[in-house]
Amino acid sequence: MLALVVLVITVGLAAGCGADAPGPAAATGVAWADGDRIRLASGAERRVDGEVLWFAETTAGVAYLPATQGGSTDGGDPLGSPLLLDDGRGDPLELAADASAPVASPDGRWLAWNELDTEQRQVRLDLVLYDVTTGERSRPFPPDTGLRATRLTDTVAYVTTFDEVLVLDLATGASRPARGAARDVLDVAALSSPDGRWRTDVRGEAAGVVSADGDPVELDLPGPELLRPRWIDDDTVVGVVPDVPTEELATGETTGADLVACDVPAGTCGVVPGTRDRTILLPDTEEPTQVSASGPSGYED
Repeated sequence: MLALVVLVITVGLAAGCGADAPGPAAATGVAWADGDRIRLASGAERRVDGEVLWFAETTAGVAYLPATQGGSTDGGDPLGSPLLLDDGRGDPLELAADASAPVASPDGRWLAWNELDTEQRQVRLDLVLYDVTTGERSRPFPPDTGLRATRLTDTVAYVTTFDEVLVLDLATGASRPARGAARDVLDVAALSSPDGRWRTDVRGEAAGVVSADGDPVELDLPGPELLRPRWIDDDTVVGVVPDVPTEELATGETTGADLVACDVPAGTCGVVPGTRDRTILLPDTEEPTQVSASGPSGYED
């Protein structure tokens, strides 16, 4: 049976500049990518052909989307990249020749993406669901219906249509409309841990963590505040911690920062090595994380 790679945080002490001046705790078990390099949660590295646009660790290896010169459709839209699955034992398996908007479940079992039709030179919005453990794939909706999976949990997928959000049961393939306004449903999903027990509480630039009932969680940050938080598993939130509070920075002024991972609800936090002042990619997102902080832009809305 293929081993499940779980993103967990283990906090240990990192050596500082001197014996009497230890640095902040170091976080291990956090995966990230930079350019053509993927740093796995285990600490191992994979080099791939092309810049990594998206990746996720699964029960069968690391799935990733590399940047390619895929051309464009007849309508001028960019074509996708191949979605690949690398188990570390040879050439990666191609799951799709042209894919876009991939997402993964936290337990590493499920992948979903939109399939592109390059032969017809058109973007087909076929939503594909793939069970990594069995190799089975399905298309739970009719083709070209404009559906996209925006987030997976271990049991359901949040699927967006043009005007609503559907909840798709991964085991049965049955779907139902989500309760509440579409925007509210997606906002709650983005701020919540995968199991729904915790959520980030963003006020202004800085963020905290609270329980589903609103009880605050004390985070032992190695700096003044947590910026741009993101959940990477049920118990771990990562974010950018600047050297000085952003409210103390002048217009356009920047400061150094670290990527920090915090265990919830314990509140212990550690710096992710190798990420200081860099732009990196965290698992299961196509939006890079800029590990830095700056003062106000000077522009009014």
